[in-house]
Amino acid sequence: MISCATPKEKDQSTSGITEVEPEAKLSKDDLPNVDCKLDYYLMHDSVSKEAIEFWKGERKPTDDDATTKVFNELNSKPDEVRPFYFVLVSKLMDKTDGALADLAIHTTYRFVFEEHTQEFFSYTNKENCFINDHYFSYSNWAEHLGGALSMRCDTGENYDECISKYFVELKKKCPSCDVETLQLRLRGWL
Repeated sequence: MISCATPKEKDQSTSGITEVEPEAKLSKDDLPNVDCKLDYYLMHDSVSKEAIEFWKGERKPTDDDATTKVFNELNSKPDEVRPFYFVLVSKLMDKTDGALADLAIHTTYRFVFEEHTQEFFSYTNKENCFINDHYFSYSNWAEHLGGALSMRCDTGENYDECISKYFVELKKKCPSCDVETLQLRLRGWL
């Protein structure tokens, strides 16, 4: 199970330097006792300057290259930093409309249906530290995923059959995932 890691600080008393290292990924049993602290990602070499600026509130999402870059990084960055990008994109989705909504729709579809299906279900597990109002809004993801599927199925074929095909493929891709719950949550957005 992929989950968020917390920083591990080692006090090097002889030099006065504090070194921050990620701990091993947490198991499902560890999660209830963990506060999801993502700030250590801000020091990670694979996290872009733009992502850090968004995280710190120094930049607002707009229809610009920096916003596009951060949304695209959700699907392109190494596994190690993807939890940070998942939370960041989840927070940025609150501010999307117009062209940004199209970007969010495309990004969430790619993440869930094409590239990181297992991770999405792991991140949205009710026991995961991301599932709280501060880090994650399931309705934002449902709205954007629903929009993506609606656009893909608005082709003249039977709409319900088209939608069902996507969930059948998702279940094939991730047999252990709770695809049925995702389908129920998306129904209001389709």
